[in-house]
Amino acid sequence: MSYEIIEYKDIPIQIVEKIIKEELEKGVPIHEIAKSTFEYIISVEKCRLDNPYEVIEQLRSLGLQDTTIAMILNVRPKTIDELRTLMVFEKEMPEEPTLNRILEILDQVCK
Repeated sequence: MSYEIIEYKDIPIQIVEKIIKEELEKGVPIHEIAKSTFEYIISVEKCRLDNPYEVIEQLRSLGLQDTTIAMILNVRPKTIDELRTLMVFEKEMPEEPTLNRILEILDQVCK
């Protein structure tokens, strides 16, 4: 089985988990690396999401870039200081109300 890379995007591990899980549920044979990746994601995931695409859109609406969103969902910061360290790819640091809103969203959606 061969694959072709058609585009590159920064995505959080929750999207990777969803893609692999859907393939496994379809009964599609997947490479052993994908199975290992799936098991690893399950063991390290800090923010389990029912609908990762919806959360990504919520964070995008706050003006965040995809790279930052992926880091936020992968790391799952709990404080503003932790969140600030993940803003390295943003053109400017979001204001404190925006940072608080991000943490509120995470508190609501992360299981």
